[in-house]
Amino acid sequence: MNARAVVLAVAAGIAAFLLSAIAVIELLLPTMEFSVFVALPVGLFVGAAVTALVLFAYGDDGGSRVLANAVGTFAIAFLLAFAALLFVVGIGAVVSLLVAMIVGVAVALAVAVRGR
Repeated sequence: MNARAVVLAVAAGIAAFLLSAIAVIELLLPTMEFSVFVALPVGLFVGAAVTALVLFAYGDDGGSRVLANAVGTFAIAFLLAFAALLFVVGIGAVVSLLVAMIVGVAVALAVAVRGR
């Protein structure tokens, strides 16, 4: 296992945590007052699972390494675009999430196509 695999796995875990926790918070907000108490454990579980899956995929020499690269680069592109849009440009969180997801998917597709 090299440093690149660890960095991609941690970035993928953080992105999965953010996306799943925000999704659960927004889905439960109308029906539950403290939806964050449900969302944080869900986000931690999903983030840990994605981190483990990316690390596991890097251990395989087959086609799953391409998938791990795509997931990792999606995460890095998503996190960078989200932070830049939210803190530098100053647009809202929902718009930042949507644009960052589109940027992440575009980068992941490019990496997956290039890796095959």
